[in-house]
Amino acid sequence: MALGTASVMLAVVANRMVGAMGSAVVGVLLALLFHLVNFALGLFSPAIHALRLHYVEFFGKFYSPGGVEYRPFGHWKEA
Repeated sequence: MALGTASVMLAVVANRMVGAMGSAVVGVLLALLFHLVNFALGLFSPAIHALRLHYVEFFGKFYSPGGVEYRPFGHWKEA
């Protein structure tokens, strides 16, 4: 969902920059650049999601928590 939101906002910024530019040629070139970046983001989106899911699924297999259990206000119970 974050990639979709970023894609929409990037498209909105690109479209508004075209209208704000004094020169149509510069505006179109900047919009083309932004839309190409947006297109690349859309192409890599499935790979980004797959990598994120692999990270989440395998994180527990390679991480061993250590230390002391967190007990807020635990010092009041020991008295």
